[in-house]
Amino acid sequence: MLRALETLQQTLRAGGAGQPALRFNALLQQACEHFPGADTLRLIQPLSPDMSVAVIEVRLAMMKRTLEREMTGAASPRPAGVERRPSERRRWQRRPVTWTAWLVLGQGDALAATAMDASRHGLRLVLDGGRKPIGFAHGQKCGVEIHLAGNGARFFRDAEVCNVDERGIGLTIAEPLPAVLVPSTEAPGSAPPARRPWSLLSKLFALPLLLWRW
Repeated sequence: MLRALETLQQTLRAGGAGQPALRFNALLQQACEHFPGADTLRLIQPLSPDMSVAVIEVRLAMMKRTLEREMTGAASPRPAGVERRPSERRRWQRRPVTWTAWLVLGQGDALAATAMDASRHGLRLVLDGGRKPIGFAHGQKCGVEIHLAGNGARFFRDAEVCNVDERGIGLTIAEPLPAVLVPSTEAPGSAPPARRPWSLLSKLFALPLLLWRW
């Protein structure tokens, strides 16, 4: 199944693949039948025939990563004590940033945004175009893709909404952000942040560049 996913990815990048949405839907159905307990697969919805290639690539990468984790046992339940309440988690030093971002929702939709500050395990996003963060709920699963203007690098993290207010959308991420971009230790003597500290919840997804805008 992974080989079939990779073949479709390569075909899309080469500009080929007739009816790619239908091929994707067939692969998704097979994956759900083989791994009925995979939560992430349930978030991936079947595609309409006219869906753009960019969206199909995002869904393919998400499904591929999920299958890899299922096959290696990485999606097994966490040991007791690993999941701690946010108040028990370490506060990581934040720094102001200005990163182009895509907030990817469970249905595969994406919102253009800007990351305004970041820590090793958290981000604060402001939606582009003055959009208000309406309709987001605490604990909502999502993903975020960051694009760095300087060197063209990008990375993706699976995330969870931990705070929504007039300042933007706070996200918690389990897999730390690259150490070269954010501090890896807590700042000596720094005061605790006023809002809820970001937690460590989620997994790493490696998604391709998302080229379409909301």
